[in-house]
Amino acid sequence: MNIKEPHPFESLGEKFSSVVEFQELKGIQSIYLNKSFIKESLNPVSVTRLENILQGSERPKQGISMVYAGHQFGQQVPQLGDGRGLMIGMIEDLKLDLHIKGAGKTPYSRFGDGRAVTRSVIREYLVGEAMHALNIPTSRALMMVFSNEPVFRETTEKGSQLLRTSKTHIRFGHFEYFAFTRQKEALYRLLDWCIENYFSELSDDKEKYAAFFRVLVHRTAWMIADWQSIGFCHGVMNTDNMNILGETFDYGPYGFMETYNSKHVCNHTDTQARYSYQNQPLIGLWNCSVLAKALEEVIDGEILEGYLKEYEIEFQTKLLQNFRNKLGLFEEDKNDPFLIQELLNLMETNHLDFTTSFLSLESILAGDHSIIDKEWVDKFAARHDKELTSLEDRIQHCKAHNPKFILRNYHIQNVIEAAEKGDFTKLESMESIAKNPFELFEDFEEYYQPSPPEFNNLPLSCSS
Repeated sequence: MNIKEPHPFESLGEKFSSVVEFQELKGIQSIYLNKSFIKESLNPVSVTRLENILQGSERPKQGISMVYAGHQFGQQVPQLGDGRGLMIGMIEDLKLDLHIKGAGKTPYSRFGDGRAVTRSVIREYLVGEAMHALNIPTSRALMMVFSNEPVFRETTEKGSQLLRTSKTHIRFGHFEYFAFTRQKEALYRLLDWCIENYFSELSDDKEKYAAFFRVLVHRTAWMIADWQSIGFCHGVMNTDNMNILGETFDYGPYGFMETYNSKHVCNHTDTQARYSYQNQPLIGLWNCSVLAKALEEVIDGEILEGYLKEYEIEFQTKLLQNFRNKLGLFEEDKNDPFLIQELLNLMETNHLDFTTSFLSLESILAGDHSIIDKEWVDKFAARHDKELTSLEDRIQHCKAHNPKFILRNYHIQNVIEAAEKGDFTKLESMESIAKNPFELFEDFEEYYQPSPPEFNNLPLSCSS
């Protein structure tokens, strides 16, 4: 598949992005390829072209960094932008953005160096593959570049780059920027461009801007319902980290829930627990309300408010269905929310692992009632007795929706430390497992194990 250069967003002009020169890394040691994804998405000529760009032997036709605003930890920031990111094109047939993270300074870098480091690049690479395999919409990476170039964070680290793809890099914050700066004409242009390129089915709708907002609210609610049902914590749900298609991206100090704790915070910078696991659904709605505020001069306020009210309905419907799937249930029952909440309460009270607790349900269905709590197991068995589907199909349903593997920060750190020494074998192993989370690879049993107690639910910093 061919690369389209430059990215079509460039045509909107200088109000929307800045042309930026790509700054390749010095002392490049290796380029790590996502071989399976590359095979699915690119022809050999395009692969060579991208490798040459990252190594500095060819130049992008035109790279752009986008300007946007946002609310960071609830505080309005009138101007942000791609401080270390460069859009160089798109995979034409798949309409996937090509974006280099760690591409060097841009007009929006503020006091940053525009670089990324090995640990953050590896973490984002792995989680993209994991989330994709879990059927959660996400950005994904095609390549990583590792170098000896020093980059200064808490300590001196090695510079790296990530070539990632996403269906869009347009964020809630794009609309906030033009609203904050009172550029109404530009706001309309951005809306029209988004509808033309991502929501063409709405083009003839008389209320196309309102319809666009409604779809965005629904997709955001569905995305966060997916997060909650898999125990995923994003860590930095700022409005500039939310894209308009309900894709998970801009991964930083993320974490998959280990011991279940509804109040878990995966980002130790988040001292107010704003982005805790239990707060993620509410923050999703809050972010949509911020976007509504930015669009209120374009869309009637009552319409916006009405669509915001649909968020909770869409979220709860999707979440309930996700958990029914995890419990191996096909039919609907009015008491299902109580059964699910009782299970989560038991997990929290008894400090049980989120992932392995749901895996144990398969054993319960197969007749092992020694797991979890007898009273709850009896209710679970009675609920399954109401099902019309065969037991075998229900067990398979359970298996299909409860991963055997999740990324645990303790294990990822071991992969990172090996990679920093030039050993990528652990990375290759974890990548293979992340791409197949519902299977059990006996050779890599250690990666399926809970983290040591002192590293359980390990929080990370925003620089991760």
